Amino acid sequence: MTLTFLELANYLAVLLSVTVAVVIISFTKGRSFVKHSLSLVLITASTTLFIGTLMYSGKILELPFLIRLDSPFDYLIGPACYFYTLATFKPVFKFKAVHFLHVLPFLINLIEFFPFYLSSNSIKIDYYNNYYLQGNSLIMPFHYFTKGISAVLYFSLQMAIFLSVNFRKKQSSTQKRFINWFYFFFLGQGFLISMLALDNITGQKIFGDSYIFSKSMVAVFLYLTAFSLLFYPALLYGYTPVKEEKKNKYHYSSLTEQEKDSILTSLKNFLNNGNKPYLSPDLTIKDIAEKIGVSHTQLSQAINEKTSHTFNDYINQFRVEEVKNLLNCPTNKNLTIEAIAQKAGFSSKSQFYSAFKHQTGLTPKEFLSEKTKTAVV
Repeated sequence: MTLTFLELANYLAVLLSVTVAVVIISFTKGRSFVKHSLSLVLITASTTLFIGTLMYSGKILELPFLIRLDSPFDYLIGPACYFYTLATFKPVFKFKAVHFLHVLPFLINLIEFFPFYLSSNSIKIDYYNNYYLQGNSLIMPFHYFTKGISAVLYFSLQMAIFLSVNFRKKQSSTQKRFINWFYFFFLGQGFLISMLALDNITGQKIFGDSYIFSKSMVAVFLYLTAFSLLFYPALLYGYTPVKEEKKNKYHYSSLTEQEKDSILTSLKNFLNNGNKPYLSPDLTIKDIAEKIGVSHTQLSQAINEKTSHTFNDYINQFRVEEVKNLLNCPTNKNLTIEAIAQKAGFSSKSQFYSAFKHQTGLTPKEFLSEKTKTAVV
């Protein structure tokens, strides 16, 4: 079986998109409705592209039960893109029964062809050969026009959702990339729809076979979407407003609770070894992360979410305990409190006093006074 370059490119787009959709549903984290709506975009577009490529190449005659089965799925691409955009920018959105109306064009087209789908393979093959002979194309002018109208309508709805979002001037880098992706996503859709509209306006002559052209446009769309997901999986989490992102700065993290516990255990083991690494005032989160084999972001998340402390506060707990041990040691009675703090790893007097008061509720002098009173009693 020989394949033209265009056929091969289309089949690769289908394979890539279906693989990405399966990975999204089965193995990735993210906002559930965003994941499923985006997977629906990939699956529906892949279905119509796969069957369409078989159709115009003539290879559909080996699988006649698929003839014209691509047509209803064309009506699902617009709604799928719409629900993906809605899920992305409206996190409180809930799917209701009324939203099934968006599937109505798909069902109408399915019912229209249903008798044909139930017909014998020989009738389907005759239909295919006769239709191709009559117009040298498999395009159905009426449906080509209505599908174009549907694409424009759903593109407009997506734009309306996007423009209704109150984007603040101050955005995080993640939010900026997210917004830029949607500019790209809409630009791609806008270009494809413009080409289809131009093809309709010019009597379906400007781009040669309109059926092949429309399927090629679907392939371009799939490549753009699938590759974007491969390089930027955060698209599966939806857009998070500035305030919400600040509340949960690890919104896009894929760390599991078990992994966080494991990281924290490794951290404790590292800090409690005989070398007491926290005694070094130059110790940084990147140093520790490298030693225990994780990224500094993952280490920071594990500390923040499992202990409710920042990295500095967590390390200073060990240093304060060290100060208390040193103060209790008779050999250090001639040292000043500041000298002891320095031995414990504190880099400044203010940092030491703040950490000590925060952890013990007492200033170092108050602590020594209480210690003296206890010893007298």
